[in-house]
Amino acid sequence: MDYKKMKITALIIIFLIGVVWYTNVLNKSPYTTITPALIKELSVEEELMILEYKIQNKSDVPFALIYFSKDGKIGAGYLTVKNNNPEFIQDIIVPQNIDRNIELIGSTGKYTYIAMSINNKDLRNKGNRIILTGTTSQSEEINGNRHFIFLKDSSVFKKIEIVSYEGEVLFEQEI
Repeated sequence: MDYKKMKITALIIIFLIGVVWYTNVLNKSPYTTITPALIKELSVEEELMILEYKIQNKSDVPFALIYFSKDGKIGAGYLTVKNNNPEFIQDIIVPQNIDRNIELIGSTGKYTYIAMSINNKDLRNKGNRIILTGTTSQSEEINGNRHFIFLKDSSVFKKIEIVSYEGEVLFEQEI
């Protein structure tokens, strides 16, 4: 092989290495996926009682929406991991009021969410489904659970209902 062919071969190899490096390093998102173990670590570090969470790893920026309580307050926040560093941003924190039948907190924006606690035992035991309606509808079975998160892209929730197994509306509130 003569010098000219070796030079061309070397340039092609360097070019291919550059393409592979670019696609693997420069083009890679700095964000990584969220795991339940990471949420557990966060709860220990931040001294949070995790009430409920939703992991959204298929988003452009993987995140978890976390509903928590701490020091007599309830709140919600976003957990992301950028460059292997977890970042937790608290979105809302309000005083907890367990005397209310249900407690709701939420936010609108890129992701609209409602985090809620059903404090009334009769609603938890007799209720079959929680139904949120608005620009779209979303529902979830209660199954004796107390805490829930409803998360939607660019939706607006206007009303919440708790419905019995027989279809009777046990609780209704405009949001």
